[in-house]
Amino acid sequence: WRELWDEDGFQSRYGLRTAERRHACYNYSYEHGDCWNGPSWPYETSRVLTSLAHVLQQQQEEEEEEERQLVAQHERERNNNTTNVLTTRRHYWQLLLQYAQQHTRTYAVNDTAQPLHSGHVFENLHPDLGYWNNRQRMYWHNDSNKNMGDDYNHSTFCDLVLSGLLGIRPQRDGSLVIHPLIVPSIISCFAVDHVRIRNGIILSMVWDRGGNGCYPGFGRGLTILLDGNIVAQRDTIERIHLTNLKEHVSSNDLMKSVQ
Repeated sequence: WRELWDEDGFQSRYGLRTAERRHACYNYSYEHGDCWNGPSWPYETSRVLTSLAHVLQQQQEEEEEEERQLVAQHERERNNNTTNVLTTRRHYWQLLLQYAQQHTRTYAVNDTAQPLHSGHVFENLHPDLGYWNNRQRMYWHNDSNKNMGDDYNHSTFCDLVLSGLLGIRPQRDGSLVIHPLIVPSIISCFAVDHVRIRNGIILSMVWDRGGNGCYPGFGRGLTILLDGNIVAQRDTIERIHLTNLKEHVSSNDLMKSVQ
């Protein structure tokens, strides 16, 4: 995972590259707009984020343990002069934020988004300069399709937030795991409502780090509701396993969607 954060590897200002910058074949050609030799593809970034979420949520560590390991890892790096980096939920947040900014803080020729640079999305963009490659090239050649991309979007965005950041994970046995990758020191409040399980159960989540009334009626910490009834409360962000769901749905009947 350390190559994700290395600017000579995959990391860049506007998103993950599709090839390591240090590689001899990096960016060797722009003859075609859909190259995989360096440009940043949001969809491919979403696959990395999905994998990273799986790894972090399977580890089962509390954030304090992650931080302890990170300190120990850095100490070993200093002693061994290595560059390994322990990946934590903070890294997931950083990558997800960068992914979101690809959709809202990038550049396009003849940009029609309002405000400017707030919404043009296409297939891949220049990782260092932030413009969408295909649209740029089509304007260079006065292609008849040069204005493609005004309404392009990546549908997996919802999955990265719901199953990744918020950790909503239906299980095969009919239970439900909630394992958010939220960093409490970064996100003080959030709420998600009407996440529907196919048999009709509605899931809601509320997080208020300090109990400061971000959402009236809910106290400090993390609250989980099913069909409007509180089923779990925790003072901090942690993994919650709701086993009673198997009484309501079959193992093949769990599917989340956003209303």
